[in-house]
Formats: sequence, C-alpha cells, structure tokens
Amino acid sequence: MIINEKKIRNALADIVNPRNVKIIVFLIFFLVLFLLKKNFFVVLFFIALGAVSLMWRLFMDAPIGIELVTLSTAVCAMKFGSTYGAVVGFLSVAIGLSLNLRLFRSPMDSLYHIIGYTIMGSVLGHFPLTSMFGVGMAAIIIYNIIYIPFRLFVNQSWFKLLVYIASNILFNYFIFSTFAPMIVGMVS
Repeated sequence: MIINEKKIRNALADIVNPRNVKIIVFLIFFLVLFLLKKNFFVVLFFIALGAVSLMWRLFMDAPIGIELVTLSTAVCAMKFGSTYGAVVGFLSVAIGLSLNLRLFRSPMDSLYHIIGYTIMGSVLGHFPLTSMFGVGMAAIIIYNIIYIPFRLFVNQSWFKLLVYIASNILFNYFIFSTFAPMIVGMVS
C-alpha cells in the first residue's frame, strides 16, 4: 500500500485547524482545572443548572415559580459555605435572566430575583441544619419573604403573586423531598 503524503497532510490540516485547536486547549484546560480543583466544577455545574432552569421563561411569560436556582444555591451554601451560596445564587439568576433576555426587558423585575437569591445563599451558609430538606424549606421561606415586598412594591396582582409563591413552594418541596438527598450524596 502506497502512503499518499498529500492526503495525510490534508487530513492533519482538517484535524489541526484553529477551531479544533481552541476546543482541544479549552478541554485540556478544564480537565487540568478539574483535577486540581473539583469543587470549582461542582459550583460551575450548579450555576449552569440554575441558569438553564430559567430558560423556559424565554418561551412563556407566566407567574410560575419553577426553577432549580433554589436547589443549586442551597446545595452550594450547605456544602461550601455562605460565600459560595451567595455567588451561585447571584450568578445563576443573573446568567439565567440574561440568557432569556428578561434581565434586559425588565431590570427591576430581575433585580429582586438577583438580590433575593444572593441573600438566600448567604444566609443558608450559616444554617446549622444537616438535612437538605430542612435547608431547602428554609431557602424557600427566605426567598418568598424577600419576594413578597418587592412584588407588592411594583404593584403585582395578588393572584399572580399567590400563584407564583404556591407553585414555587410546591415545586421546591417536591425537588427537596425527592432529588436533593441524591444530589447531596453525589456531591459529598
């Protein structure tokens, strides 16, 4: 079999193009970072999980409290402390609302979400609770206590406010009673 040098060069040029080199360098960088600092990737995963969970709002604008930011913030606050909880809460909401353009359409609406989750993450890091369910329920109570005055300040209807709070509590109750213990076990 004759080796065709031109075909080999073309194949290598296709593999080692600038785009593929950037991808390979990016993957190697994150692999090394992962090996050195595993907590960084756990926190990064929860920030992404929280942000992506807000993407449904891009397609539907309804007062429904379905999100995984509370879970992400509570897990990181419980496992890594209040600073991580506050950072995860802040970045999850800020990135999620930026991705679904809500941050730019309604900055005041977004501000109380960002403030609420940042405060919630900061406070949860100081809770002596050992139960993820207990931390989750505390997170829901803290967030909704912060949420109500902001929404009343911007004159939201009581019906929309109650729908949001009820759906947020029910959804997070389900998440923290079923999936959160498994997630905490995987993070430990």
